[in-house]
Amino acid sequence: MKSDGLHIETIGTGEDVVLVHGWGMHSGFWREFARHLAASYRVSCIDLPGHGRSQMIEDFNLSSVVDKLMETVPRRAHWIGWSLGASMVLKMACMSPDRVQSATMIAGNPKFSNSVDWTVGLDISVLNEFHTNLKNDFEGTLLRFLKHQTHGMDRSNLVYKVMKMRLTECGIPRSDALACGVEILKTADLRGCMGNLRLPLMVILGAKDPLVPVGVATEMERLNPMAQIRVIAQAGHIPFVSHSAQILDYVQGFLNDIEYGDYAKN
Repeated sequence: MKSDGLHIETIGTGEDVVLVHGWGMHSGFWREFARHLAASYRVSCIDLPGHGRSQMIEDFNLSSVVDKLMETVPRRAHWIGWSLGASMVLKMACMSPDRVQSATMIAGNPKFSNSVDWTVGLDISVLNEFHTNLKNDFEGTLLRFLKHQTHGMDRSNLVYKVMKMRLTECGIPRSDALACGVEILKTADLRGCMGNLRLPLMVILGAKDPLVPVGVATEMERLNPMAQIRVIAQAGHIPFVSHSAQILDYVQGFLNDIEYGDYAKN
């Protein structure tokens, strides 16, 4: 269904868990993972503005998209974000902690771009190249981005085929939505937000992720010593597809600990 322009699909019963996808993708990428999680929770998958089956919003920036997500899911929930979606979830946890029961970042980075004081991001030239290529070769850029996400990981060709198939389930994202998403990746700095967070936080990274250097794990632990950080040795940027059973085990264990009051860094 659509709620004020955003497409949302909900399955299962229990406590609310909301899944937010990454740049250029749509909620269908979560499908198999969501079905497994829905055995124990009510799971909602949302298409970001201008992606999948969601309408574009007038002013696509980090705060406005977070506001729209909270309008779409007006209840308190566990939020899980992948890549750009992880930035959305982290921002939401800081803006409205009363609405976020827990936050999970999959293949996320509180600051995606490199700087003098943050060398565990992407070189800004890579993000600028994405921006330029979108204008010159829209569809080709998306496919190359998919291919890049699977580079160096186990079963990379198979995972790429699955991702490519899912990408074509919906219309291609709007070019202005993609451009705004790149701008968020280039400029958002949520390190202070992560450091001040006082609600349950888990981060899941792939050691072979070409977009989020695994060295960010150490830096995030410094920012928030209470965060639970998990690194999957053979995973890339899409661990919930390539290593779904392991991710499901991490997420269910994390949520169970919160439910029974056993949450602590371990």
